[in-house]
Amino acid sequence: MNKAGRNEADFRELYEHAPCGYLLTQEDGLILNVNETFLVWTGYERKELTQKLRFQDLLSVPGKIYYETHFAPLLKMQGSVSEIAFDLRCESRSLLPVLVTSVQRHAEGDEPKQYRTTIFDATARRHYEQELLQQKRKLERLNDEKNELLGMAAHELRTPLGVIATYSEFLEEEAGPLLNQEHSDFISLIRSTSDYMLRLINDILDVSQIEAGKLHLNLQLTDFQLLVEQTVAINRRLADRKQIRVVFTPDSVLPRLLIDQHKMAQVLDNLLINATKFSPANTQVNIKLSHDKNNVILTVADQGKGIPADDLEKIFMPFSHGQAGSTNGERSTGLGLAIVRRIVEGHGGSVTVTSQLNQGTKFKLLLPFSSG
Repeated sequence: MNKAGRNEADFRELYEHAPCGYLLTQEDGLILNVNETFLVWTGYERKELTQKLRFQDLLSVPGKIYYETHFAPLLKMQGSVSEIAFDLRCESRSLLPVLVTSVQRHAEGDEPKQYRTTIFDATARRHYEQELLQQKRKLERLNDEKNELLGMAAHELRTPLGVIATYSEFLEEEAGPLLNQEHSDFISLIRSTSDYMLRLINDILDVSQIEAGKLHLNLQLTDFQLLVEQTVAINRRLADRKQIRVVFTPDSVLPRLLIDQHKMAQVLDNLLINATKFSPANTQVNIKLSHDKNNVILTVADQGKGIPADDLEKIFMPFSHGQAGSTNGERSTGLGLAIVRRIVEGHGGSVTVTSQLNQGTKFKLLLPFSSG
């Protein structure tokens, strides 16, 4: 055999026993040629396929429908289609998962259109995808169970903690002047700790309900500017104790928004408490309300310690503490900003943060006029 003959034999061997299946088909899908690899995978004989069956005849029923409605029209229009998942019906009637790529063969003159199709065995890939899907479902189920357990525990703890917080506040206000300093400090510690635990429980309840897909919004047309003003007034008490000036710049013309007033007040409260908590004395917290064509824009900017760049995105994760610490020993649950983001996104909005170390942090909240 001469060199040309050997090369042709080598090419033929490579074609027939390649690690993938090869087919040559007409425009209507009729199989003109097929390699040995494809025959071994499917169990057919060459004479059963060539000039007798169309490629789509070898597909499962859903695959055949997809071929006729999507694959073939796209192939005719583009000249190529890549890595489409199908199930091939083998001679034994079993199904073989495959990935299919088809390319139009270059034709000269009036030659009819033909297509080269490459078939890859996707059995291992399909098993891997199924395992991933099973693991995903298992993790989702475990997460649901975790949220249910947290919700049950939080509900059981909230009532006794509320009683402790209420009675310790009563003792501090009514009996405080009659107690010595040590006993007064004990009651003050009980009150602050129970208040913190109650906030933590409430935040855990909120997060567990949101993660379980139970963010229910009671949407009502609301004067958002008035809501912000009320929240600012409430939070001025904490700011005054720390000698922090709160400056609110309202919008001159702001339409009413379709929002959940209670949950949006929770968002505003979290942002303002954070700004005050992380600001040193004799600084200023600036709250500005404005709007553009599509959104209401609220910014809350403090002059605190700032957040390191690497921590900016982490602060919206549950139990994350991005800043170096409060300026007056206030404790944080690490859940407030996670709740803020989920509530705002539930309204179709967004919340972002920018920060510079030792200069301050600014939160920017966008709420679309079509909130909800």
